[in-house]
Amino acid sequence: MEYMTGKRPYIFWMICWKYISPLAILIIFLANVVKNTSGIAQYKVFVGCKEQLTNFTSLAPGNDNQTAKVNYPPWAQFIIVVFITISMIPILIFLIRDLIRNPSRWVKGFRSKFGTLADLHPDPVRMDPSRRKTPEETEMTIMKEDAANA
Repeated sequence: MEYMTGKRPYIFWMICWKYISPLAILIIFLANVVKNTSGIAQYKVFVGCKEQLTNFTSLAPGNDNQTAKVNYPPWAQFIIVVFITISMIPILIFLIRDLIRNPSRWVKGFRSKFGTLADLHPDPVRMDPSRRKTPEETEMTIMKEDAANA
């Protein structure tokens, strides 16, 4: 952001991006998991109305809403669980594997993310004058990082 706009975003945005948004996403995810696992999965099926002459479904006669909630069969619930977990298992495996192999890198990463107050300040130069860089120095830093990542 600083490179594109010439100034750092205000502390409100940095706190939102670093702490509030990930926490909100985690809470929404957990609430969704709890909601979806608290009962048996159901779907709506058309059952017709009470006055119909021909019963075309085993759920007939119908009702006032013409639909009814029906439980998914156990095999369908199993397939749903398999599809959901298949997409998440590789992420968890690689996360745990990397945590076991490189615990020091995780500690270093947390320390850098939860850094000093100067890192959160919209203009860190006010708190630490040694951080002042010219646009050319900023561009050279970015070029070096791009070269190292390539």
